[in-house]
Amino acid sequence: MRKRTLVAGILALIMVLTLVAACTPTPPPPPPPPPKTYNDGVYTAVSQANQRGFVWVGVTISDDKITEVEVKEFDGVAALKGDDYPWDATHVAWVELAAQSVEKNTWDVDVVAEATTTSNKYREAAKFALEKAKATPTVTTTYFDGTFMGASEPDARGGYGIAWVTIENDEIIEVLVDEVTADGTRKDWPNYPWPQAAEAREVMADRFVAAGPDGIDDVDTVAQATGSSNHWKAAVQNALDSARVK
Repeated sequence: MRKRTLVAGILALIMVLTLVAACTPTPPPPPPPPPKTYNDGVYTAVSQANQRGFVWVGVTISDDKITEVEVKEFDGVAALKGDDYPWDATHVAWVELAAQSVEKNTWDVDVVAEATTTSNKYREAAKFALEKAKATPTVTTTYFDGTFMGASEPDARGGYGIAWVTIENDEIIEVLVDEVTADGTRKDWPNYPWPQAAEAREVMADRFVAAGPDGIDDVDTVAQATGSSNHWKAAVQNALDSARVK
């Protein structure tokens, strides 16, 4: 008899505990983490270019934070400005601008005194790099709007082509091309002894505009200026690659 009473008591207790557990509300799940602004990784971009060159940046992002920025600046013949560049404020700017971006987690940094042009080019390049990193892009075109500089590889004599390509709504609206000699200076076209190459500059520029971003490889070279034409084709393609959003 006592056993039956004990068993009945245990069963009753189990039922009570079960009912209590069933009536206890389940705590809500924890909220999902906020969506990320940026994807992790290293993102590179260049600023728009003028006749004095452009700035290149490589921005490293981890957990929505800028952890490192590498800065390079190129001159008007697309040559890297090195330690021997004579303007001290530019060297200071390369370091300070990158440090500001890491500290403030933004491209929107203060201009460095006596290095305004470099600073503004840096700000734009960093802004473009962060746009590339966005989890939800703001720019939906294939290319950034603006004027971008490109260069071909040097040929056997050390010369190479350079180009400025202006893009608007994924269309090429203007192209300027030039050539750089082995000594790092632009060709003196009015005194250049091969007039076909000088004439080919305008012809090729017009052909690039007509071909559009997807047609550069198919642009015909100019007779008797094949080397220059191929330099410019490579330089224009390099500029387009630099302007690409994704």
